[in-house]
Amino acid sequence: MPREIQPSDGRLHLPEITAEPVSSVPSVMPIHDPANDRLLCRVLLDAAASGCWNMAVDESLLQSTARRSMATLRFYTWSEPTLTLGYFQRYNDRNTHMESAGCSCLRRNTGGGAILHDREITYSLTIPLSDRTVDTRPYYNLVHEALAEVLLLSGVTVNLVPTSKPLSPAPFLCFARRSVGDVVLGEYKILGSAQRRQGTVLLQHGSLLWERSRWAPELPGLTDLVEEPAEVPPSEVIIAQWSDRICRGLNRSPELGQMDQVELAAADQLSVERFGDCHWNQRR
Repeated sequence: MPREIQPSDGRLHLPEITAEPVSSVPSVMPIHDPANDRLLCRVLLDAAASGCWNMAVDESLLQSTARRSMATLRFYTWSEPTLTLGYFQRYNDRNTHMESAGCSCLRRNTGGGAILHDREITYSLTIPLSDRTVDTRPYYNLVHEALAEVLLLSGVTVNLVPTSKPLSPAPFLCFARRSVGDVVLGEYKILGSAQRRQGTVLLQHGSLLWERSRWAPELPGLTDLVEEPAEVPPSEVIIAQWSDRICRGLNRSPELGQMDQVELAAADQLSVERFGDCHWNQRR
């Protein structure tokens, strides 16, 4: 039986689990952006939802972060297999991947290759920056290094891609590409992320492939690649330990929360007028 990513009540849970320091695991270096000091990071654990809603929520959080000056770390899953295109990809290129032809398709507001969202844990991080010149690469590294730490605690060793050489033409699927900082297990990528900056606010979201999807069978996930799937802790433990390390790296304290009414209303509108709109999704 596949390992369930969601518990029975339909929400991802963040148990109060704090991993003991392990001497063989290097500590994630905190990001020293003054905007992060001594503040909270709201943690959202969302029920599985449609692709339109998931992308709309991330966009809504991007818009609200400037208003609230609050960082938000969100974990979520997908109610049905969904193909998301990178912002600059052509819609008709989806026809080159026949395995996902039966899945709904929409366009993300971040770049990169297409992602088949199915058996995965998806995260997003929205955070205010101290100014427009802040280097955002450390946020990418922070999240990926934090996951590497968590997996090492369970005896699973992964690597971060040190250098990359763009392929021409670029593979259609994001997880067939390699970028600096991608998390790989053996020769397979299991975590990739993308960023979008809007003024002094950053949105970063990414996918941790949990197990192989029938809609993209060429891409194995974490539990497919380990010798003994039992080595991998349940997804809620991964999320708890991962979020703890991310927040520590941000110099912020995690606090479970929920979206406010303004954010929910904006997400509802965006899910229809942008991510559910054929003109947006087929604009290229």
